[in-house]
Amino acid sequence: QVATEKFAMAFLKVVTSDPENWITRASHNFVRQCFRLLDLRFNVAIEPSFWTKDHPYRTDNPNYHFIPEPKLMDDVRTFFESLPVLLSHYASALKLDVENCRFDRLTHPVSAYLRVVTIWTKVVHSICGIVQEPDTISSDGYLCEPLARMSFFILDGLSALLPEYANFNGLKDICLSLAMNVRYGIFFQDTSEVIVTPMLDMFKVHYRTFCGVEKSALDFVYCILTIKMDEPDAYIEAYEFLDTMLKQFATSKERDQGNKSYLHMFTNELITVKYVIIVFDTLKRSASKPLLMITLKYLLTLQSHLASFECFTIPFLEILLQLTLRVPHSFSVASCLAAKLYVVLSQRKYEETDIAVHILEVYIKSKGNSRKNPSYEQFRSELDRYLRTIGLFFPALHRFEYYNLILSARNAPIELSLIAAQSASILFERLMADYSTVPEALKQVHLFLRCWPGLVQSASRQTGTRAVLYSIYSMVDFVAVARSQKEVMPIHIFSLHLCGKIFIYIYFQLLLNLESFCLEHFLKDDTLSETEFEGLYQNIYRSADATGNKLIHTTAANYIREKQAQLISLLNATDTEETETVELLETYALSVRSLHSLLIVNKFADHHLADIYPTLAKHLFEKRAQNENLIRYGSESLATMLTSLYVKRDKSNDVMGIRISLLVDQLLDFCHSELSNLNLDFVRAKYLFCSTLILHIANLPDLSLDDAIYGTLLDWLILPPRNSDPELQVEGYVAEMHFVFRRFIQSEHVVLPNNRIWKVLVQYKMGPAFNYLDFELEKLIGVLLEYRIQGYIRCVPGILLHVNGDKKTSKTRFSSILTAHTNIIKRHATAFDSWFVRLIVFQECMKFLAKSMVVRRLAVTSSRQRNRLLPLGSLLHLLTALRLQESHFLMIAKSIHTLKEEVMGPEESFEMESFITEISKFKHQCEDEQTDVEKNENNKGKLIPLPPGPLTDWQ
Repeated sequence: QVATEKFAMAFLKVVTSDPENWITRASHNFVRQCFRLLDLRFNVAIEPSFWTKDHPYRTDNPNYHFIPEPKLMDDVRTFFESLPVLLSHYASALKLDVENCRFDRLTHPVSAYLRVVTIWTKVVHSICGIVQEPDTISSDGYLCEPLARMSFFILDGLSALLPEYANFNGLKDICLSLAMNVRYGIFFQDTSEVIVTPMLDMFKVHYRTFCGVEKSALDFVYCILTIKMDEPDAYIEAYEFLDTMLKQFATSKERDQGNKSYLHMFTNELITVKYVIIVFDTLKRSASKPLLMITLKYLLTLQSHLASFECFTIPFLEILLQLTLRVPHSFSVASCLAAKLYVVLSQRKYEETDIAVHILEVYIKSKGNSRKNPSYEQFRSELDRYLRTIGLFFPALHRFEYYNLILSARNAPIELSLIAAQSASILFERLMADYSTVPEALKQVHLFLRCWPGLVQSASRQTGTRAVLYSIYSMVDFVAVARSQKEVMPIHIFSLHLCGKIFIYIYFQLLLNLESFCLEHFLKDDTLSETEFEGLYQNIYRSADATGNKLIHTTAANYIREKQAQLISLLNATDTEETETVELLETYALSVRSLHSLLIVNKFADHHLADIYPTLAKHLFEKRAQNENLIRYGSESLATMLTSLYVKRDKSNDVMGIRISLLVDQLLDFCHSELSNLNLDFVRAKYLFCSTLILHIANLPDLSLDDAIYGTLLDWLILPPRNSDPELQVEGYVAEMHFVFRRFIQSEHVVLPNNRIWKVLVQYKMGPAFNYLDFELEKLIGVLLEYRIQGYIRCVPGILLHVNGDKKTSKTRFSSILTAHTNIIKRHATAFDSWFVRLIVFQECMKFLAKSMVVRRLAVTSSRQRNRLLPLGSLLHLLTALRLQESHFLMIAKSIHTLKEEVMGPEESFEMESFITEISKFKHQCEDEQTDVEKNENNKGKLIPLPPGPLTDWQ
């Protein structure tokens, strides 16, 4: 305050002592003092126009580096905040007559100060020049930061005069010039952090000065948005400012002195190309959630005050949709805002049909440019999220109408048809889940199912699209649809044996129509791909089960039987040309494909099999390399027929039994020979794999599982499907292989020749590459616990120690795998078995670990040797829920003693001591709880005691 008063008095003394000529000396002194505060040399003579570019500011300050001292900067800012106010007080106190008195006009304190500040702005301008491009400053650029900082302090003080002196002696123009000079500070991070927030606050308060036709505030914001910064805070503040001012102007409807609307001036500038491009780039590249949020909020506010949307071009609309795909799940609110903005802008320019098509086209375009290669499940999940997000504001995506239009269009691009089919599939799955509870879902499902046959037929040449459409049929909840579809229609059928009229009431017309359509294509459409055909009859079976339409199986079986008889007759003819034979064999193989579907669901009469299997066996074994469908479906069909014929044969007919046994051996040899080639096509391998297991499950006489065949089967369970295999089929085939393998394990007569199944189980919880297997392996472990618990116990130590031996396995991962196994044990074993399994597995692991340490003893001296006792701490997790007894701890002590003899090195010694400490604590816990339970019968304790009952053999 004292400094301000002294400066003000000295300044006024200079002004009043020479009213006509004071400006050069006073302004020179003012600039010199400002330079001094900034630690800049100012070696410029006192002369008119000393502020021109001819003076060597850069030469005088060659090694200058602006290092602001916080206390000094605060004091300077306070000084410049106080000075204009103090001068205005002096002016008021003096009661100057500026209109009639020349002396008063020349010596007015505020006017004089403004003249000095004007010189300052010219000095800054002469040094820094004008910023034409975001990344371009004059050669004196390093001087711009301190000068911009000082200009900000001066402007900050002058802004306090604006309410009273807005039209006084060019104060507004001086403030605008200072604001332009302050912009140079945005280029420098330290100064930017100091000036951005207060400048934007200043613009809000004094919007009449800075938000008028001069566009000072908008130019400042533009400068912020065009400069690359490490943190998005300044960008966020800039967009917040724009959003706030738009709302403020819209509410106030205020106009400037020229009767121009502040809102219109703002919006007219903000829709120019340069601003739209900046926003476009933010939406395209930013990974900041707060920045994206405020940008989208600003755009929503801006568009609500626009009469024309021409500035928002198609690329701009596309970037909004791409944003919903680009950002992670945690940005869900930002995704919703982008979707909302897209819909609002699009609906002002386009029809709903065009918007729906555009939404799908942008998804295709976005995924085409992506380098990611997601799994099918990830693709479906992402597309679902995309459609859900946009569908919140564009309900048409929740209806089948627009998807049907695309799918039924003749000239629709294949990519668009395919993505429309996937979208319809996702929507159908979602609506089917709500079918019984949401009336609109029921309505939409029925609508789509009525259109579905026509869509399938129109997509006949686009196999990818048709396959997706066929997959939708498998999503139908036939029981739920049958329950809701009760249309009573009498049909007259004449019965010969009753010689009368029978009335049949069809309650399920919609499903029956679909059954007829699917059966027609199942039996007669030879163009069906593997994906389209797979599971089609099983879906017909499920539907017929819900509708009670049992006749459909008879129809299918009769057609296939007649077709087989016709083809067998032709194949057995001797005068067929070779080219015709190849075509005939292909037709026969497709018929076998249909036969296979009925055999799997046991809907083909056994008494017809004897006429079919000889020809199938002949062509499968003799011409196996010529037809892929024959090998795939023929092997599993033959296995199914042979087992059924053997079980239901006439026991007195030894010839039939011998013939079947010979064919069984021949089929097993054939399957093993094919499966021995691990480069075999995975789809073919699946059928051969299942064929082998079907024969062994049937418990045929003189059929044993040797080590080689079992090993080959396990190899195919272990072998991951190759990238070239179509994922849609692979996951289903893997599930089928595991299903049949579980039935094989459940068969009591099967004797497993070795314990190599641990190599299959070791894939459980081994990371993302095996995620698709975890569900199947959980069920396999459960089956082992229920049917072959001893085999499982022998596997676990090998699994755990194999996992530990993997250099990529961390202690946390090992513990999580062990926990997963423990949870499965709890679910699938009795309380008694579960208790013993955990104890015995622990003991077996200790023994296994001791043996492995003996084997690996010679390698311990290696510098890369892992701590062999690393799994010890995690193994204890098997026991910590059990209340062990003294005899159990004695067994553990023996195991520890064995392990201690093999310990080598400080790491293993430390691990062993830590384990002994933990096991001792656990022992004391068990003893203390046992004592408490014995003293108090009502105290059951936290640990699980040994359940009562005798031990079984395995225990």
